[in-house]
Amino acid sequence: MALILPWGLAAALFFRTPPADTAPVEAPLAPSAATFGAAGPWGRLVTMPIVIAPPLEYIPNDPGPVPTRARWVFPGTTRTVLEAWLIESGVPATEAARLVAAARPEPLTGGLVLEPDYALVGRLAPETLGAIHRQLATTPHNPVQYNAPRFFGSVDEWFRRPPVSADTAARMRRLVYADGDFQHFGDTTLAGVEIGDAEERRRLAKMLLREKTLAVRVQVDPALIDSIADYWGLGGRRMDVRPLLESIAGAGPDASIDLTHLLPPFVRDHLYRYPQVTRAALDRGALANCFWTAMNFFGRWPYDDAFLDVERTYAALTRDFYLVHDQFRLGDVVLFSDAEGAPYHAAVYLADGLVFSKNGTSSLSPWVIVPLERFRGYYPQEFDGGQISYHRRIGW
Repeated sequence: MALILPWGLAAALFFRTPPADTAPVEAPLAPSAATFGAAGPWGRLVTMPIVIAPPLEYIPNDPGPVPTRARWVFPGTTRTVLEAWLIESGVPATEAARLVAAARPEPLTGGLVLEPDYALVGRLAPETLGAIHRQLATTPHNPVQYNAPRFFGSVDEWFRRPPVSADTAARMRRLVYADGDFQHFGDTTLAGVEIGDAEERRRLAKMLLREKTLAVRVQVDPALIDSIADYWGLGGRRMDVRPLLESIAGAGPDASIDLTHLLPPFVRDHLYRYPQVTRAALDRGALANCFWTAMNFFGRWPYDDAFLDVERTYAALTRDFYLVHDQFRLGDVVLFSDAEGAPYHAAVYLADGLVFSKNGTSSLSPWVIVPLERFRGYYPQEFDGGQISYHRRIGW
């Protein structure tokens, strides 16, 4: 899923580039305290959350004028029900009546479309806006809210050391609402209306695109060198990782190594990075996504672009992989399917509940390491009623 930022971010998305065309992120924000995971055949993971953001150079300029009215779709409702709900959410009764009176039928959803003036929207209380945006986000017919920027953690973390002015940060916080462990930014179009300076809007976009990931180290117990080398050396890389593990193990009982040194070249070339836009990439018929990322995990350049197609990815998983239900290990493909069985996301299992992933095809979405469970909140609509399956390559 790609995040949609209407004032121009969508203009630079959807492409795929080789490792040389990936860009490192800017210096991450100050990390939190380290967490020690469970010991296993992988060693013991020490994780530290960090917050990364795309380079400002990647944020496109405004494509044109910002609309003066919002477009809110409420599926499967009536005028009476909608008016009552708006009032209950905090919209003044006179304004709610006026909005519903001007509502248009929405045949695709059997509901109604409201087009409130942004001047009105901007006057609503933060709690009212949050209630409305949370409801709008339940359907893809409201793409601004459905694909809203989101952040795992607190709003204070998200807005820490903002690259925008203090006044902008204060005004934009009112557009944030919480949903579980995630903060959502309810209306990027309204932000564009309220912020007149184009460069300030770009700086705000950079902040909203912050993403929390994990810096990971592996503690190496000298007595477990064989099992650790077997685990991280999967894919014919044992001879590559064992000498490094031996040298680290000799450094003392608390010796550890950055996980990136133990992962395949594809991961080392992409982790914590953002794709760079090239004209050739924009001319491609399909673009980098989570499925391409998962299926090329053990690959080397040139990577297999057949996996840009979710149907071909699913066919390969059906043909060349078998299902596993326990004892997950490095390289297992984690497939997320919705209630109808349609795949919507894929990741790669690393160890101790952590996965390697890229959310969406946008050039403003990085490759990250996150806990698998975090996807429950990142894709709440798809996750509800769906399932997770684990796939391991035949012969491994």
